[in-house]
Amino acid sequence: MGRARVALTIAAWAATLAPASAYYHYLHYTAFGTAQEKFDLNALPNRTLTFFVSDASPSQYGPNDSFPSVLSQVRQAALAWNAVDTSDLRVAFGGLMTQGTPQNTPNGLVVFEDIPPGLLAYSTRTVADPATGPTGPFVPITQGMVHLNRNMASQPGPSYLEAFFTTVLHEMGHAIGLQHTYTSSAMSTAVTRSTSRTKPLDADDIAAVSLLYPGRTFAGTFGSITGHVTSGGQPLHMASVVALPPTGPAVSALTNPDGSFRIDGVPPGTYWVYVHPLPPAADFQYPTDQTGRPVPPSGAFETLFYPGTRDPRQFTPVMVTRGNTVAGIDFSVQRRTSPAIYDVATYTAFGQSYVSPAYLNTTISPGTLVARGTGITAGPDTVTPGLGAQILGGFASMYAMRAYGAPQTSLAMYLTYPFSAGTGPRHLLFTLPNDAYVLPSAVNLVQKQPPVVLAAVPGPDGTVTVAGANLSGDSRVFFDGLQASVRVPFSGNDQSGVVVVAPPPGASNQTATVTVYNADGQSSMFTQAQNPPVFSYGPADPAIAAVTPNTLPAGVSAMVDVTGSNTRFVDGQVTLGFGSSDVFVRRVWVLSPTHLIANVVVAANAVPTTASLVNVISGFQSFAQPFGFQVQPANPRVPTVALPLVNANPNQSGIYPGAAVSAYGTNLALSPTSVNLTVNDQPAQVLFASAGQINFLVPAGTAIGPAVVRLNNGSDAAYPVVMQVDPAPPVVMGVLSSLNQPIDGARPAQAGDVLNILLANLDPAVASSPGRVRVNVGGTEMPALFIMPAPGQPNFLQAQVILGPTASGAQVPVTVTLDGGAASTPVYIAVR
Repeated sequence: MGRARVALTIAAWAATLAPASAYYHYLHYTAFGTAQEKFDLNALPNRTLTFFVSDASPSQYGPNDSFPSVLSQVRQAALAWNAVDTSDLRVAFGGLMTQGTPQNTPNGLVVFEDIPPGLLAYSTRTVADPATGPTGPFVPITQGMVHLNRNMASQPGPSYLEAFFTTVLHEMGHAIGLQHTYTSSAMSTAVTRSTSRTKPLDADDIAAVSLLYPGRTFAGTFGSITGHVTSGGQPLHMASVVALPPTGPAVSALTNPDGSFRIDGVPPGTYWVYVHPLPPAADFQYPTDQTGRPVPPSGAFETLFYPGTRDPRQFTPVMVTRGNTVAGIDFSVQRRTSPAIYDVATYTAFGQSYVSPAYLNTTISPGTLVARGTGITAGPDTVTPGLGAQILGGFASMYAMRAYGAPQTSLAMYLTYPFSAGTGPRHLLFTLPNDAYVLPSAVNLVQKQPPVVLAAVPGPDGTVTVAGANLSGDSRVFFDGLQASVRVPFSGNDQSGVVVVAPPPGASNQTATVTVYNADGQSSMFTQAQNPPVFSYGPADPAIAAVTPNTLPAGVSAMVDVTGSNTRFVDGQVTLGFGSSDVFVRRVWVLSPTHLIANVVVAANAVPTTASLVNVISGFQSFAQPFGFQVQPANPRVPTVALPLVNANPNQSGIYPGAAVSAYGTNLALSPTSVNLTVNDQPAQVLFASAGQINFLVPAGTAIGPAVVRLNNGSDAAYPVVMQVDPAPPVVMGVLSSLNQPIDGARPAQAGDVLNILLANLDPAVASSPGRVRVNVGGTEMPALFIMPAPGQPNFLQAQVILGPTASGAQVPVTVTLDGGAASTPVYIAVR
């Protein structure tokens, strides 16, 4: 009776609930819609969530593992989430923190402790009272905590293994507000996860984080699919609906209490759509109703493809286009007591090692795929009666299946491949007379064997020559999970080849495991995990020599100067941290191996501290200065320059010599004529001055790179800040069609057209390196295919691009950049 009353209450309440997207977030159903648990972007500096690592390091390590290697993988995981450009949430790594440090800014923290048996790791979130933001009600997360095992010798460590990286990435996703999914993405459980170090996030992860923290381009970049799932006319809650392309990653969502679903973030293309129940042990935090009680799923049911079939010949494709919604994808399913098949994983044997998910070399036929899970076998040496299996899309033919082993019975499947099988992920479909199971990205088709590292030989110039087999020009070399930069490209063939790399800066006497990844996802760990090749770094004794200034008041932006001793600061590999989320490091510039500068922002509500932990990490080098920095109470008198400084022309994205720059802040000028401002100690002409804004000209001779800006408001000096100075941007003189006619409303461009872009202020030498020039049309960036002198116009160059799918309209902006510098002033064209 109790269950019936709860069900009736939920049904009546759900009827009044407005449909909302039910992705795998942490949800609270309210009278006004859905409240998601997420970080308040307005409470984060630069909308950036910083993850720190507890300075209470692990107690035990596996062979050749170390704390610097652990730190490197946390940083790589943060970079992966930060790379989602359709999400407004930025994610950063802040180095070390002493747990319990007082701070007021929301943050993420990685800690090491004894993990309960059966878990690789877990995450927790601290939340505040519900709030209302621009998109409606939400539950603010104030801290996301990732709990890792203090015994790194146990699973999933050591840290140089891919499993450790994907585990940290997965738990970091939980910490920012994402739950489990069942599409083989990063947020899938370890059983079915198919992501890797070189492909850390999949389409489902990108959709989920972008929907939780939508960026400006999210809605226009992807499409959506909507519909309802019912059984016997009654809505099903928390049914998983999946958009599955014939090849490529899937995207999914869960149904609302009224049975409605909305899959957002679907890349344009053709999809099959199917619905399936959550597995019995879904490890899912149910949404809560208005009284705080969990709202469970509606229960098990059959798996069906749209429009209601398990026969691939009857699947109805759904076409998704950018910025549009496909509606009416409805399902009516039969209930079951439990799913017939679930938690299936696939494997490939490489000698005595098993790799999951499976990799199959289509040049070697037949191939063998091994699967293990609930419901595909009925006991030792027995295939479940009536079981069928196939790779979707006709990319392989399965001619036999055999069950073997006990007590965990596995299923061996034997396949042959057509000549046109291709490469990349493929999906596996199991069918029974009354049910089905889909494993997205179950199989990766490749056309060569995995790479093998034969030697890693140091050179006198600090480089390392990596020799091996099955390497290629796209091979990437990693030292303990950090990618090395290529100094001499690969030469050789599949039997024997070498590539020369510069390894990341190493810790003193560190022994790093060397792993090679190929672009097809295979790595040398497939065959060498039991005895991986290593590289030994020499002795080193790096230390922080000085941090200037080592005290700052709350509410200011400032340049911090750091010098080191025996350090190897490498641009792009350095993390500077102050042991508190109240001190945000906005950007770091490496001036030399022992000298760096950074812009930092101290939160206005920062907790004054007696001292905090200053730490610098460069590659694997990690050095700290306990009690090295202090936050002081705010000083209302001091002038403060807000970051970043911006070009005064709203159509320009960068700063360059001669440009007009706007600096905003507080107490910037006592009067319109009182300001003294310098750039790299050279006087700058002030165009406008007020207490909240200064406009000035960058001196014409200012060097490209970081420039120090110093300001005195006529009485007090602001803390200096750093401004990045780029080369002057190209100038777009016009955009013409392939017939050299103007593109306008009467002659609009369309996808596939060749665009000729006339450019001034561009070095003619780029003609031999057209990839240095990037063209952005309506928010879509593309490289220039060719750059040549413009016909009949000797002072101009002509860049040529092919217009891809982009936003249409009468005023689509076109901009051009050189080497990632400042963008040109936009020119507008018509696109059909």
